[in-house]
Amino acid sequence: MQARGGLEVRGGKAMHRVGWTLALGVVWPLLTIGCGGEDSRRSLSSPRAIDEYRHRAGFLEREGDPIEALEAYRDATRRFPTEAWTWSGVGRVASALGRSRDARDAFLEAVRWDSTRVEDRVALARIALIEGRAEEALTRIDEAIAIGSETPARRALRGRVLAEAGRLPEARTEVERALLQAPDDPEIRIARLFYRLRADSGSTVLAEADDLVARFPESADVLFARARVRRDLGDLPGAREDLEAGLALAARRPRARLELARLLAAEGRSSEAAEAFRAVLEDNPRDPAALEGLGTCALETGDPEAAEMAFREAIRSDSEFAPAYLALGRFLSRAGRPEESVTLLRKARARASLEPALWEECGLTLAETYLRLDEAGNALDIVDGILKRNPDSEAARTIRGRALAAGGNGFASGSALERLATRPEASRDEILAYAGWLLERESPERAIDVLARILERDPGDREARTLRAEALSALGRIEDAEIELHDILGGEPPFPPAQLALARLYLRANRYPDAIYHAREGAKLAPADPEFLGVIGLAQLESGRPHEAREAFDRELELRPDLPDAHIHQGQLEMRLGRGGAAVPHFERARELDPRSWLPSHLLGLALTAVGRTEEAVEAYRSVLARDERIAEAHNNLAWLLADLDIDPILAEVHARRAAELQPENPHVLGTLGWAQYKNRLLDEAAVSLKAATLRVPDDPMKRYMLGVVQSARGESDEARREIGRALELDPAFPRAESARDLLARLDR
Repeated sequence: MQARGGLEVRGGKAMHRVGWTLALGVVWPLLTIGCGGEDSRRSLSSPRAIDEYRHRAGFLEREGDPIEALEAYRDATRRFPTEAWTWSGVGRVASALGRSRDARDAFLEAVRWDSTRVEDRVALARIALIEGRAEEALTRIDEAIAIGSETPARRALRGRVLAEAGRLPEARTEVERALLQAPDDPEIRIARLFYRLRADSGSTVLAEADDLVARFPESADVLFARARVRRDLGDLPGAREDLEAGLALAARRPRARLELARLLAAEGRSSEAAEAFRAVLEDNPRDPAALEGLGTCALETGDPEAAEMAFREAIRSDSEFAPAYLALGRFLSRAGRPEESVTLLRKARARASLEPALWEECGLTLAETYLRLDEAGNALDIVDGILKRNPDSEAARTIRGRALAAGGNGFASGSALERLATRPEASRDEILAYAGWLLERESPERAIDVLARILERDPGDREARTLRAEALSALGRIEDAEIELHDILGGEPPFPPAQLALARLYLRANRYPDAIYHAREGAKLAPADPEFLGVIGLAQLESGRPHEAREAFDRELELRPDLPDAHIHQGQLEMRLGRGGAAVPHFERARELDPRSWLPSHLLGLALTAVGRTEEAVEAYRSVLARDERIAEAHNNLAWLLADLDIDPILAEVHARRAAELQPENPHVLGTLGWAQYKNRLLDEAAVSLKAATLRVPDDPMKRYMLGVVQSARGESDEARREIGRALELDPAFPRAESARDLLARLDR
C-alpha cells in the first residue's frame, strides 16, 4: 500500500487464492486547500478587562440564565484563550446543562493551560464516570489527588469510581475512610450510597437512601440521589416524586428537570413528558437532550413530522450528541428510509464510542438497518464488533444468527458452506469449497484448520496442499509456502494450480523474474487460462516494463473479455502511466461484470480522484462500503475526501474512526483521522493521531505538514515551524509544499 496525503491506495484483492492482484504505486497530486493553520487568537487585553469578563460570566453563572453564562464564558475563551478560568467556566456550565462532551473538551483545555487545576481534573473524573468510563475516571481522580490532596470528597469520589469499575473491596475502603473523615457530609454519604448500589441488595440500599433523606431533608442532592436509586430499582413513580421534591428545593437544575421528563416518558405519560421537555426548552431552547426527548414523545403521540423535526433540531443544536443521531436514524429506518438511516447511525456510533451501552445500542440498530437493506455481511460485521466488546450481548447474538441465515455479500454462501463442510460426513469438495471461501474472506488460519481434515485422510492431496500453501503465504509464512509448492511441483503429472500459486507468491514477495518464470511455465500447461497472463503483466509492470505488461494484459483480455480482473489490470496499467481518465471505463466495466465485488468500485474511486472527479469518487467509495463495510482503505479514502475538501468533516471523522478500528496501526489511516479531527476543531485529538502517524512514517512530508498545521492551530508555533520545515526538507515539491511555505512565512512574522 502507498499513500499520499492520507489517501490510501489498495489496488488489489487480498493476497490469497483469488486475491493476487497487486496494489500499484499510483501517485497523483491532491487538491491544495487553504489550511488555515495560523493561530489568530491573541490575548492583548488588560488585567482589568479580564476581571470584568470574569465577574460578568461568574454573575451569570450564579444568578442568570445558564445559556447566557455559557455564551459569556465562550466569548471569554475567544478573547483570552490561554486563561484557564475561561475554559473551566465553559466546562462547569456545560456540565450543569448535561453537555458532557462540551464540558470534557473545555476542562481538558483548562488543564492544558494550567496543569495545577485540581478541580478541573476532578470534574473530568465525574464526566468520565457519568459516561461509563470508569478506568479513565480513576486516572483523572488519581491525578487530582496527586496534584492536590486526599480530601474526603475526592476519596469518596474515588470509591464510587472503583465501585463502577467492579473493584468493590477497594471501593469500600475508600468510601469508609472518607466517611470517617466527614461523617456529616451529604456528598460523602451519597458516594457511599452509590457504592452500596453496586455492592448490596436493593432493599438494603433503599433503606439507606431513606435514612439519608431523613437526615438531610432539605438537600436536593440527597433527593436526587434517592431518585437514582429508585429508578435503578424500577420504582419510576417513586423516582419521579423525589425529583419533583428536589426541584422544589433547587429549581435551577437542568439535569434533574431533564431526568424528570424522561421518567414521565418511561412511564408512558407522553403528553406530560412532552410538556416537561418543553419546560426545559423554555430555559434552554437548544438543549439537544430535551429536543430528542420531545421528538420521542411526538412519535408516541402519532406525530412523525414533528418527531423528525425535533430530532434534526437536536442535531443542529449539538452535532456531537449521539442520542439524537440514533433517534433520527431509528426513525428513518422504521419509516422506510434505510439508506439515510445508515449514514446517521454510523455518525451516532462514532460519537458514542466512549459510552459502551449507547455505542452498543447504536450498533444493534445499525445492524438491524443493514438487514433491512439485505446487507447481511455488513450487519454481521457490526454485531461481531459488539460481541468483541461484550461477549454476553444476547441481542447481538440474535442479530448475528439472523445475518448468517439471511446471507448477503458472500455470507449466504459462506454460512451454507460452513454447515456442509463441518458435518462429519462432509465430502472433500465441500471442505475445499469452504476453505477457498475462507481464503477469500481473509481467514487463512481457519482455512488451514479446515484443510487439515482432508490432509489427515490423504496427505498427498495436491489441491488441498496448494490451498494450504496459499493460506501460509497469506499469513506471511513465505518460506513454508514456497517449500510446499515446490514439493507439489516435483510430483507427476504437472499441476498448473501449484504453478499459479507459486507465481502469485513470488509476485507478493517482489521476486518478479521468478513470478514471470512460473507464470509462463503454467501458461504452457494451461494456455487458455488468463490468470497466468495477469500475473505476467503485473510482474512486468512492477519491474518497470509497462509495454510488455500491456502485451500480456491485452492477451488476457482477448482470452476472457468478460473477466473482471482483465479490465482491472488494464485500468491499473493506465493509472501507472498517469492516465486516470483512460482507467475509469475499465474499472466501470469491471464493476458491471462483478457487481458484488468491492474492488472495482474502490479502484474507480482512485481513478476518479486522480482526474479531479471527486464527487463521483465519493460515491464510488460509498458503493464499496455498501458491498463490504470492513474495507478500511475505502473508509480511509472516503474520509480523506470528505475532510480535505470540506464536503462533510463530521462524516469524515466517522469513516476515519472506522478505518482506525480496522487498521489501528496504519499510519495513513491515523493521518486521515488526525486531519478529520482537525477539520472538526478537535485539536488535541488531532495532534495525538498525527503524532502517532508521524512516529510510524517519520519521512512522510505530508504527515509532518498536517501535524504542523494542527500545532499552529493550537498555538504551538515553535513545534509547528519544526514540523513544517522538516516536511519541506524531506520533499520541497510534495503536494502541499506551497501551503507549507505560506504557513511557515506566517509563523515567522
